[in-house]
Amino acid sequence: MRGTAYWALAVALVAAGPALCQVRVGDVLFGHEGHYREMHSTQVVVELINEGQTGIQGTAFVEIPGESGAPYRFTQRVEMPAQSHKRVNLYPYIGSTMMLDSLSVGFEPDRGSRSETAVPAEAEPLTDLLVLVCNESTPPFNFIRAIDTTTWMSAPGGGTGVSGVPGGGSYSKADVYVCWTTTSDLPDSWKGLDDVDLLIMADFSPEALSPAQQDAILQWVSTGGRLLITGGEDYRRVSESFLAPYLPVNVTGARTFAEGLPRLTTKFGGTMEAAPTVVTDGRPVRGFIWASQDGTPLLSSSTLGTGMLWQAAFSFGRRPVLHWDGADDVISFILKHGRQYQPGLVGHHSDAEAASALSTQTGPTPPSFQIISLFLLLYIVCLVPVNYLVLRKLDRRELAWVTTPAIVVVFSVAAYALGFVLKGNAVQLGAAGLFEIQATTGAGHAQGYYALFSPRKHSYDISFGAERVVARVPRVRGSGWAGGFTEEARLDTPFQVASGERDQIEDLTVQMWDQKVFTARGPVILEAGMPGDLRVDGQQCLGGTLTNQLGFDLQGCVIAFRDQTTSLGDIPNGQPVNVSMGPARQRFGHEPEAKIPGWVDSGGGLSHAYGISVMAMPIADPTLANVYSALVGQLPSGGGGGISMYPSPGIAPPQRGPRTPETLRRAIAQGFLHDNVYTLRDDEALLFGWCDHDPLGADIGALGVNREVLSIAVVHIPVVTE
Repeated sequence: MRGTAYWALAVALVAAGPALCQVRVGDVLFGHEGHYREMHSTQVVVELINEGQTGIQGTAFVEIPGESGAPYRFTQRVEMPAQSHKRVNLYPYIGSTMMLDSLSVGFEPDRGSRSETAVPAEAEPLTDLLVLVCNESTPPFNFIRAIDTTTWMSAPGGGTGVSGVPGGGSYSKADVYVCWTTTSDLPDSWKGLDDVDLLIMADFSPEALSPAQQDAILQWVSTGGRLLITGGEDYRRVSESFLAPYLPVNVTGARTFAEGLPRLTTKFGGTMEAAPTVVTDGRPVRGFIWASQDGTPLLSSSTLGTGMLWQAAFSFGRRPVLHWDGADDVISFILKHGRQYQPGLVGHHSDAEAASALSTQTGPTPPSFQIISLFLLLYIVCLVPVNYLVLRKLDRRELAWVTTPAIVVVFSVAAYALGFVLKGNAVQLGAAGLFEIQATTGAGHAQGYYALFSPRKHSYDISFGAERVVARVPRVRGSGWAGGFTEEARLDTPFQVASGERDQIEDLTVQMWDQKVFTARGPVILEAGMPGDLRVDGQQCLGGTLTNQLGFDLQGCVIAFRDQTTSLGDIPNGQPVNVSMGPARQRFGHEPEAKIPGWVDSGGGLSHAYGISVMAMPIADPTLANVYSALVGQLPSGGGGGISMYPSPGIAPPQRGPRTPETLRRAIAQGFLHDNVYTLRDDEALLFGWCDHDPLGADIGALGVNREVLSIAVVHIPVVTE
C-alpha cells in the first residue's frame, strides 16, 4: 500500500513539473513597428520568461497558415535557466497570405504543454516602400514620409507589368513608411532586413554591433539591399566601421565648408542656409560620385554583390542640412535608383515556372501511358475472362474465391516490381540553381529549387552549406484544367524551418514514390570571383579578357553587353577567355558626376570621366531572349544583337515532354528567364554559364543519394569606357 502511494506521488510530481516551470510568452515585436511585406522574410522578436525554479529546454516558434492547409513553422532552440527571461529572434517567411490577420507565436518545451499567443498582422502593399533608420538619438528623418513618388513610380507609356515593380506596371504612387531602430535591435540575420527597401545608418555605434549583426547587414546588401551611411563631424564612426572596406570613399578626416553645401542644392533643389557645415572627407576608391563640392564627394555609391552602398558625407541631423527643404529629394533619388535599377535576376523570375520546370524535368521518368494501359488491360483480362474460362474448363468454379485473390496478389507484386524497376529504390535530389555574383569579389545572391524523390515514406532533414537561407515551398503550375494557374506545392505535414548555427528544413515528409519541391535563397561568396579587364573603345566595341576563378568549370557560356549577345563556349576553372563583341548601343542617359577611378575635378565639381550611363528601367529586356537562345544552343558562336527567339521581349513558357539533358536545360533556362524584368546596365556585362554547382549546398544527409544538379551562373562584370 505504501509503495503504491509513493508511486502515485512520483507520478503526480512528474506531471506537475512542467506546469511549475512553464515558460510564458511576454512582449512580441513583429516586423518593423508592425510593418512587413508579403513574399519576404521579416523579424519577430519574442520575449520568453521562465518564472519557475527549474531550467527548461524547448523551441520558440512562429506558425503561419499555408495555402495548402499545412502551416509554415519557423523555430529556434532555446535553453531557459530558472528565473530568466530572453529575447529570441525568429525570421519567418510571409507568403501570399491575403487573408492573414494574425500569426501564432510561442514556446514549446521538450516536456509539457506549450504556451502561445496570437499576434495581429497586416501586410503593406508590395508597391509601397519601407525605410528603416538606425539612429541612437532623436530621428531627423520624418521628412521621408512626405516624399512624392508620383514622378517616378508611373509605368513608362502605361501598360501592365510585374507586380511590385514600379515602371513595369501601371502604379502611379507608393507610400513611404519610415521605421526606427537602435543598434542593439538590428537583426542578427539578413532575413530580418529582407523586406526593407533602404536601411539608413545615421547616428549609430559601430562598436555596439555584434559580429552576427555586421554579417547580417553585409549579407543583406550582397543579396540586393540598399544601405545609406551618413557622415558629419564624427568621421571615425564611418572610417572605423565594418562598412569602411566596401564604401566608395575612404574617409580620412572631416572638412568644414563655411558657406554650406550649394552643390547639393544645385543637384537636388531647395534652399539651404549658407552656414558652416562639417562633412567627412576622403579619397574616392570605387563606384560612382553623384554630387561633390571642391573635390570632396558629398553623395557616392558602390556595389557589393547585387546590392549597393550609398555614402553621404553630411549629417541629416545637423544644421544647415537639418532645415534644408531638399533633403527629401536625396532620399527620393536613392529610392528611385533602387526601384528603377533592379539589383539582379535572382528573385525577379517566375517562381512557378522555375519550380514547375524542375519538378517535371527531374527525378525518375514516369512510365509511359502505353505501359500502364497494357498492364491494366492484362490485369482485367486475367481477373475476369481468363479466370472464368479456366475454372469453367476445369469444372472447378467454386475455386474462384481462391483464384481471384491470388490474381490480385500476383498483379500487386508485379505492380510493385514494375515500379521498382521504373522508379528505382534510391533517394534522388534534383537541384536547379540561379546565382549571380560580382566579378571582383565573388559575393552575391543565389536561389535554388530542389525536387526530393523518395522510394519510401520518410521524413527528411535538409541542411545547407550557406548559413542563413530563406527556405519555403514554391508556387507551381496547376495540372489539367488548372494549368494556367499557380498554386503552392502540396504539403502533407507542416513545413518547418529551424534556425541555429545553420538554417535547415526539418521533418519534410515524402510519401512512397513521391516527390516534394522546395526552394531556398541566400547570400553566397564564390572563391575569388571572375577578375578581368573589359573595355569599350570609341566605336562602342567591347574587348578584353576574363579568368574563371569561381572554383568550378562553366559550360556553354554567353556574354551579354547592352544589346549584344555572344557565345564564349566552355571556360574551365582557372582558365582565361578572350572577349570581343561588335558595336553595342547605349540605351540610358542618366549619368553620375564621375566613375571611380578616373574622376576629375573641373573646379565647380566632379565631371563625368567616362561618359557611361548607369540607370535602367525595369522592363523585360529583349537581350534576355538572346541569352536564352544562346544558353539552349540556338545562337551560333559570335552572334550578336537582333537575334530574338520571340517577337516580344518575354520568354515562352516551359514546354512539357520527355526528360532529356536538352529539355532539362531548356526548362531551367525558361524558368529563370521567363518574365524576368531585369534590364542590363550600360556600364556592365553579364556572363551566363552552365555548371553542376549547387551554390547553397543542400544536403539531406542520407547515403546513396543520387544528385542531379544544373545551375546557371551569372557574373556581373564592370566595363570601362576608354
